[in-house]
Amino acid sequence: MNAVVHQPQNLRFALIETDDTAEITYELAGNTVIITHTFVPTAWRGRGVASTLARTLLDWVAKEDRTVESQCSYATTFLARHAEYRHLQSSKSD
Repeated sequence: MNAVVHQPQNLRFALIETDDTAEITYELAGNTVIITHTFVPTAWRGRGVASTLARTLLDWVAKEDRTVESQCSYATTFLARHAEYRHLQSSKSD
């Protein structure tokens, strides 16, 4: 699979193959990144693609010194399971 690419003009991180795209999308609200949706094509599920997308986005959030909120069920569960990213959560996500 190709590497995850950040497409800030589309407010997403994406993994793009020939005819398919997996993505994690977000909105910006000041210094907060709000994760809105995660999508992985059926054929790619179970291979850690969503986790890779989430980690890439959250590593970017940390690098940019931003906070994160989630409106996406996958990202909410991911954040709950990965303590190494909890410090990025804004007070609204608690």
